[in-house]
Amino acid sequence: MKNEYGFLFVAQSIRISIEELVARDEGAGPFVWVRPQDVIGIDASKILARNLKSRKSSNSYFDDEDISPEASVCSYLESCVRHRSEHSEITVDDVVGACVYLMVKWGSSLPAHGFYGDLDLLSSDNASRILKILRTVYDGLSNEVLRQNIRYFVGEHYQTNGVWALNGAPRFSDVLDSEDLECISKMNLDEINSNLNFRDN
Repeated sequence: MKNEYGFLFVAQSIRISIEELVARDEGAGPFVWVRPQDVIGIDASKILARNLKSRKSSNSYFDDEDISPEASVCSYLESCVRHRSEHSEITVDDVVGACVYLMVKWGSSLPAHGFYGDLDLLSSDNASRILKILRTVYDGLSNEVLRQNIRYFVGEHYQTNGVWALNGAPRFSDVLDSEDLECISKMNLDEINSNLNFRDN
């Protein structure tokens, strides 16, 4: 089944309250996959409004209580990936799809900061396909904060800039086509021209 962005979801998702999700993550699970939109007790519109306002304010900051819904969901999803077995149905589409949902619907920068930096599900076999989906999402956004989330996610996981860059070449450069490389170059240029000062939130 495809979601609205074109990711192919395989893993079954359960509906769960944020309180139960936190209890499972702090305990021993079970780590059953949960899509962010299936977490009960979170007002996504409030989180989005707060994140958009914060990133446009030069003097804003959040304390631990402020970011707990996002941090809790991201932490639990990481646990799901970390504890999956070799027979797990969790795929790169499930994980990146959840990251995109958090970055776009919640305005969260947490996945963009590399919450899935050790995402071994992203491989040479699917790197080009996933990047093309991310490009479609990116091109469909008009809000600069949300676009920046996608840019940083790509930068982190495709190691396209900063200390991650491999001799100037992105990760998976041997399998990325000219369209992919053009996409990465455009995102890097957009970041240079951005009027935002990306900060941890």
